[in-house]
Amino acid sequence: MSIYKKIPNDIKYLVGKPASEAGLKDYTFELISQTEHSGGICWVGVLRYKGVKVATVENQGDGGANRYVFGTPDAQKKIEQLAKRVYPKSYEPIDSLVGLLDIASCYG
Repeated sequence: MSIYKKIPNDIKYLVGKPASEAGLKDYTFELISQTEHSGGICWVGVLRYKGVKVATVENQGDGGANRYVFGTPDAQKKIEQLAKRVYPKSYEPIDSLVGLLDIASCYG
């Protein structure tokens, strides 16, 4: 079953429908920590490929962009290419990809 189809219909508005899911099955996202503060919720998560950490993702919860720390330049390149294939019309395809993986992780 596709990752997107696992997400309940009433939740799908949170993520865009992917143009393709080719290559997605080996990637997962895990939220490691989150803290609520007066400006929002800051969080840290890990992006994995076949169970191996390839990037740390964080957001300060102040309306700013996600910050990515990739394990290697090759990992960054592969994730950027995958994200552009999955969300070709997104202005922030990696953020869209991580959002999909994050929400899908809640629904097995």
